[in-house]
Amino acid sequence: MAVGALGGLVCAVLSAAGLQHPSSSGLPGQDGWAAYFVVSLGWGLAAAVTTLLLAFVPSARPARSTVRRMAAADAALLLALLWPLQAPLLALYAVTRRSLPRALRLLAVPVGVAVLLACGRWGIRAWGDAQVYEDGAATAASVAGDWHTTSGGRLHLGTDGRFRATHVPYDVFPTGVPRPDGTVDAAGRWSYDPGPHGTGFTFTLDVSTDPANVWDASTELAPFRAAGVPVLCTELDPDDYCGLGAVFLRSGPEGG
Repeated sequence: MAVGALGGLVCAVLSAAGLQHPSSSGLPGQDGWAAYFVVSLGWGLAAAVTTLLLAFVPSARPARSTVRRMAAADAALLLALLWPLQAPLLALYAVTRRSLPRALRLLAVPVGVAVLLACGRWGIRAWGDAQVYEDGAATAASVAGDWHTTSGGRLHLGTDGRFRATHVPYDVFPTGVPRPDGTVDAAGRWSYDPGPHGTGFTFTLDVSTDPANVWDASTELAPFRAAGVPVLCTELDPDDYCGLGAVFLRSGPEGG
């Protein structure tokens, strides 16, 4: 019963967490990993239900056998993200169950191996596409142009060294008084010079933007790549690029 309760508790925690989408900001390459997470959640829920049924539904099986099965189901729950690896193990277990139809036992192994190869490859590729990397090849010419956020913010980085931002999140340019929706406007001059320290961007605000902060428009905006696509993000968490701050996507041809 304790093992079953543990399985139910872990299931509740995973359900509450929702196996959240890696990013809800519109980053490229996230849909495949989100779908893989949903399948993992379903696998974990099935394992938890199995544990609870073994714990609370009366059975003629020996207690030791029931505990082993409950432990296996709990392991499947805790390792739900590795469900493609669990599929062939489940297939091998099905082969040993003589109570199952012979045709089903014969199909179990090839199906399990197919799931391992196909879905394992899918999971690895989806995880790779979902990763966000610093764009070490970014230059002033490559980041110039028009960018937008999924919430309607606009950022123009002109090739003439001027920039204009409208309705961008406050964490991009923490200056002035933000609107009730947390956005601000800004304009001035910009440059990009990547180096070992800092994000590479330098913004100088016009006097009309914020008279008290003309010379220093501090921002954590930096260039990244998601699924090979260039993006601009505010680097608020060095362990989770583009996971917390604003994300800008290309909205037009590169260049001013």
